[in-house]
Amino acid sequence: MDIKVRAKVGSEASAQEIFEAILESRGYKTAKEQEVFLHPPEPTLDYLLKESGLTKTILGKAKKLLDNHLADNHDICVFGDYDADGVTSTAIMWQAITAYAKLNESTSRVLPFIPDRHKHGYGLGDKAVAEVISGVSFGTGQFIDFAPKLIITVDTGIVAHVGITSFRDADIDVIVTDHHQPEAKLPPANAIVHTLATSGAGVAWIVAQYLLGEPASKLLDLATIGVVADMMPLTGLNRSICAHGLKALSQTTRPGLLALKAAMSVTNKDLTTYDISFGIAPRINAAGRIYNPLDALRLLCTSNAAMSQELAGKIESNNKDRQEYMDRALKLVTGKQVDHKVIIVIGDYHEGVIGLFAGKLAG
Repeated sequence: MDIKVRAKVGSEASAQEIFEAILESRGYKTAKEQEVFLHPPEPTLDYLLKESGLTKTILGKAKKLLDNHLADNHDICVFGDYDADGVTSTAIMWQAITAYAKLNESTSRVLPFIPDRHKHGYGLGDKAVAEVISGVSFGTGQFIDFAPKLIITVDTGIVAHVGITSFRDADIDVIVTDHHQPEAKLPPANAIVHTLATSGAGVAWIVAQYLLGEPASKLLDLATIGVVADMMPLTGLNRSICAHGLKALSQTTRPGLLALKAAMSVTNKDLTTYDISFGIAPRINAAGRIYNPLDALRLLCTSNAAMSQELAGKIESNNKDRQEYMDRALKLVTGKQVDHKVIIVIGDYHEGVIGLFAGKLAG
């Protein structure tokens, strides 16, 4: 094994000198760079725009389209994804657009849609898009006549050429907000808010800040969960979001998160990225991977304490099922000697944990 020495310190070096050498080896060479890393700035809109490469012109184009639909009191759908970043993105955008509609005295109805991985597959697939256009996806809810004229995607959509074309052909406008790798040709959305610098929840929170200003700070707890859950590098704007967001998450008054923290037995502690990565995120993911991602979305958005307790219990049960499926899958291959670089495993595995299972084997 080759060992590369990135920093050298003398045998008499002080703890501070060793600490500074570690920072320098990680690329933080100047006093200013080290200060920003150790004490991340407030995640203000101007700072987030500078770090993400987004501009007020880009956000303004999306806002103008949204304003037009709100002025006409059109139905609006927030189209999300079923993983932790996607669910938190959906929660942020749905709450932000709902609040913004009230500020504009619009009667627009705003509803979320998250694909069911078993029924719709991933992203803006044909079946999901068709059900949104036809209204089938909303037929069992309170607003059975819901017919969106504007779709706002979160954590998805940047490569969904076919799905977005279908929406446009149905006379439905589309705003894409996403952070995934784009293709050379962008989809035919009316407006696109895209950056690789943060997660889907991070992008959604930037939009929320642009629309609402300071009140968007109430959504920082959700943005932090999404950023950490999606394993974004905790540098730059993501470090800023998380450094301040962990405080917001630890002090949250959101009933669903309070119930979830109680189920995790972390009520009376300052939360860390570990608590998100190995506690909150897996529980949100379990709902989408195995059961219904809308349960996780409702948990994050509800203001009802009793419903929060019920949903937290349900998601806790979902997570235990996920762990059981994983344990069962791993037992089928445990103890087998494998010398090949490529492994093919055939068996009865729940589709919701196949990716996790593959990751465990590869690790």
